[in-house]
Amino acid sequence: MCKREAEDFRSLRELQDKLVRLGILTDERLTRALKAVELFDPALAQTVLPADPTIASLQATIEDEVRAFLLEAEEMGDSTLRFLVSLPVLGSELRLLSEEAQELARLVVWLSSSTAQVGQADGKAGQWPPALAGQGEQLLTFGRQISASAMALALALAEQDTQGAQRLWRQQRRLQHELTRLQRSLLLTMPAGALTSTGTNATAQPWIAYLSALALLLKRISSHAATLCERLIFVVEGVRSMRMLQRLEARLLVDRCHEPAQ
Repeated sequence: MCKREAEDFRSLRELQDKLVRLGILTDERLTRALKAVELFDPALAQTVLPADPTIASLQATIEDEVRAFLLEAEEMGDSTLRFLVSLPVLGSELRLLSEEAQELARLVVWLSSSTAQVGQADGKAGQWPPALAGQGEQLLTFGRQISASAMALALALAEQDTQGAQRLWRQQRRLQHELTRLQRSLLLTMPAGALTSTGTNATAQPWIAYLSALALLLKRISSHAATLCERLIFVVEGVRSMRMLQRLEARLLVDRCHEPAQ
C-alpha cells in the first residue's frame, strides 16, 4: 500500500469512528428522552433539554472532512464513493434524532406544567384519563420498541450489520403504519367538547394534545431510523439491496391496502 493509499485509509477509518461516536451519543440522548416519557419524569426530561454541542460538532466535522476528501482524493472504488456520499446523510439523520429527543423532553416538561395548572398535581399527572388510557399505553409500548431499536441501530452502524439493519427497517415501516392508525384513533375517540377550557374536559385537554404530539414525534423518529437503515444497507451492499427494499416496501403497501377497515 502506497503512502497516499495509507493516508486515505486512515482518513476513512477516522470518519467511520466519528460516525459511530455520533450514533452512540444520539442513542444515549434518545434513550433517556424515551425513558422520561415512559416514567413521566420531568426531572429526567430536563437533562435532555440542553443541546449537546458534541453532536453538532461531530456532524459538522464529518461534512467538512467528506467535502475535503472528495476534492483531494484520486479515483476511488464504488464502495468508498458510496460511503462518502452517504456520510453527510447519516450524520444529518443522527443529529435530527438528537433534536427529536429534545422535542420529546420538551413535551414531557410541558405536560407536567399543564396538568399541574388544571389540578392534577401530587403525582396524579402520570395517570391517563380513562377515555385515553388505551392509546396512552399503546404509545408507551411503541416508545419502548423505538428505544430498543435506537440501541440496535447504534450497534448496526458500528458493526455495519446490514442484516440487522434490514430487520430494523422492516420494524420501523410496520411501526410507522401502526402509529398512523393510532393517530386516526386519537381523532376518532376525542371526547366531545374536549377542546373547551371548562368543565371536566379541561383535565383531558392537555393529555389529548400530549398524546397527539407524542404519536407524531415517535413516527418521525421511526422514519429517521428507517432512513439510517436504508443508507447503511446502501453503503455496504450497494444499489441491488436498495432495490430489494423498494420491492419490499411496495409489497407492504399492497398488504396494507387489503387490511380490514377499523
